[in-house]
Amino acid sequence: MNTRRLAAFFVLSLTVVACGSPAPAESSPNEPISSTGTAHPSAEADFCVGREQALGWDRVPPIIRRLGDAWMAPDQPTRLAVLEEIWADDGVYVNAFDEGLVVGRQAVADYMAFGMADNYLEITDWKPIYLHNERVQIRWRDCCPNGTILLTGTEYAEFDSDGRFSRVTSFWDHVIEEVAADACG
Repeated sequence: MNTRRLAAFFVLSLTVVACGSPAPAESSPNEPISSTGTAHPSAEADFCVGREQALGWDRVPPIIRRLGDAWMAPDQPTRLAVLEEIWADDGVYVNAFDEGLVVGRQAVADYMAFGMADNYLEITDWKPIYLHNERVQIRWRDCCPNGTILLTGTEYAEFDSDGRFSRVTSFWDHVIEEVAADACG
């Protein structure tokens, strides 16, 4: 294992340990987890809690938080700046509802602009075991500004030897045919 890879592994390992204990066993995979590791009351109500109280981001490693920052970026230059930090030059994004691969930071930044509008993301489940062997699983939901859940899904990602995303495969629980601004009304 080369020095860079070992350093990236060490940093990620420390980050996972620092994130706290895993969620209680009674939490289901689709319940959002609060920073204390318990299911948030909104989990049962089927609505999001609000951008200021977005769930779960304090429990995940920094690189995952930065991926959320890229998706929620207010503009293209901000999004691209975040991707410069966390995305491999030739990193790939793909989801189950698109036929092609999205390759490279600029293409991923363009793709991410597709529909977040004023929406925000919440992490719906996090356990340290979701990060291992240079791979990570991220369960999330896309929330409309009014708290309505627009989309839910799971990302499976791989890191390159520099600790950047080299491939993110996204499984959405359903397809959305319109941009978020229209869908959230």
